[in-house]
Amino acid sequence: MVRQTDLIHLPERYEPRQRYIKAMLTHSTTAAAPVLREDVLHDPRFPVHKIADRLLPYLRVLLEQFRPEQVNLFGSYACGQPNRHSDVDLLIVKDLKQSPVREAAQILKAWRPIRWSGDSIPFELLIETPLNHEARARKQGSFYAEVVRSGVRLA
Repeated sequence: MVRQTDLIHLPERYEPRQRYIKAMLTHSTTAAAPVLREDVLHDPRFPVHKIADRLLPYLRVLLEQFRPEQVNLFGSYACGQPNRHSDVDLLIVKDLKQSPVREAAQILKAWRPIRWSGDSIPFELLIETPLNHEARARKQGSFYAEVVRSGVRLA
C-alpha cells in the first residue's frame, strides 16, 4: 500500500505515476481490474492461442476476484513449444493480503468450479507485489528479469 508520504519522495520523472497514485488514494478504495487483452491471447504469434478459449474463464475469474495490476504469461505458452504436458506459467503482480503461497492457493481455489467442469489446465503461479516486481525486474540476468522480458502481458 502506498502512503501519502511516499509520494513526496518520487523523482520528477514519476510525476504521472504520482498523480495516479494520489488520485487512487483520495478517490477510491479499490482499483479497477486490468483489461484482459484477448487480442494478445488469440494472436497466432504466441503459442497460447492454441488454448486461448480454454484459458479465458480462468483469467476472467483472476481479474474479477483478485484484481491484479498485471498478469504476464511466460514459459512455453508465451515463447516456446508447449506440449500436452506443459503448464501455464503466470506472473501475477498484485498487492498481497497474505503470503504469495496463500494467495496462489486462494486463486487455485477460486478456479475449482472451472476445473471441475472438466476443463482442467495445469498452472504455475508466480505472485509478486508491485514494489518487489519493479525491483526484481531491474536485476539484469536474473530468472525473474528474463520472465518479464520474454513474457506476454495478458492484463
